[in-house]
Amino acid sequence: MQSVESALVVDDDLFVRTTIMQQLRTVGLHRVEGAADGGEARRRLASGERFDVVITDLLMPGEDGLQLLRALSTEHAAPSVILISGLESKLLQAAEQIAQQRGIRVLGSLVKPISTVTLRTLLERAGAPQERDTEPAGGGEAPDITPEELMAALHGDEIHIALQPQVRTLDNRPYGAEALARWTPAGRKPIPPALFVALAERSNLITALTDTIVRQAFATAADWQHRGLGLHVSVNLAPLTLGSLDIPDRLVAAAQAAGASPGRIVLEVTEGGIVDQGTNVLEVLTRLRLAGFGISIDDFGTGYSSLQRLNWVPFTELKIDQSFVKAAPGDAKARSIVQSSIVLARDLGLISVAEGVETAEQRSLLGELGCNVLQGYYVSPPLPPEEASAWLSTRIDNGSDADR
Repeated sequence: MQSVESALVVDDDLFVRTTIMQQLRTVGLHRVEGAADGGEARRRLASGERFDVVITDLLMPGEDGLQLLRALSTEHAAPSVILISGLESKLLQAAEQIAQQRGIRVLGSLVKPISTVTLRTLLERAGAPQERDTEPAGGGEAPDITPEELMAALHGDEIHIALQPQVRTLDNRPYGAEALARWTPAGRKPIPPALFVALAERSNLITALTDTIVRQAFATAADWQHRGLGLHVSVNLAPLTLGSLDIPDRLVAAAQAAGASPGRIVLEVTEGGIVDQGTNVLEVLTRLRLAGFGISIDDFGTGYSSLQRLNWVPFTELKIDQSFVKAAPGDAKARSIVQSSIVLARDLGLISVAEGVETAEQRSLLGELGCNVLQGYYVSPPLPPEEASAWLSTRIDNGSDADR
């Protein structure tokens, strides 16, 4: 509990509020305060009070929990939140999704009454790294980052990749890694990828950003190929690039320049990107597959793909969205979605990849359901290319590593 020292409990029921406050003190928090509704909580935060965690009910007179979440989303350093309610769990799930879409870190949600053990478990998540950077509401750019600075970063080699290892579920042997964009301006804190990617899309810099990430990812694929590691490198293609009919030629040329085989490269595309870019996307993806690249449908289940589109597009991999993976152990509906996705992938001859795996419980369930590949902080956080190569090489040399 060292990572969480303060909490604000927001609930209109005095008995519930004081009970949770006492539970928090029992598990070791040094400062615990209470507020009767979202309005009081918002005013306290606006006055300068800071808390590591806000625990809020959903249904309250005055300002409810959803209104408080909206206010928290505008905070530069918003606290993590735990959502609680005595209502049906589906409402908690909806509120959790709203919070995440607003860029707020949600440690979890609990149906009343709250147990001390469960509360402690959620608080322990605050010390774990976030699986993904989230974008604040409205998709806005960081206020002090301009298109000119992003362009300078691209030309000055400030943007680099980190690699998040992937392992086979069956034996925990390395499968590959996903290349993730990272930018730390000189003398500043890192810029969340969702922010500078969105800025690149608005500023017509997305092609330059894609080329930068592709060049580094393909160089990694070539290095692993030359070392005989037999691993895959996955790289995301921004939706706006999918409508460009010349992208297959550009990616083939980039692979040739790097000395990488397209067969060891997986190109990840989102469901929404497939829909948004019209008819050209099917030709683009088919040509990429003809060139030998693997094609992954990313964040499966969160977009608008029909089964017919899944049948048409020559995918080789189906990536199950982390929101379903995280919820599956305790949520029958999320588990059903994960299971159905895995079965669908198998029936279509696709590799199933679960992203956002953070716990042993999630890993065990995915193994039971027959998922092929795992990715997430339970396996490994994103690493610099040299460290990722060493991490993967060691596990190839040592065989299975089921106990991590």
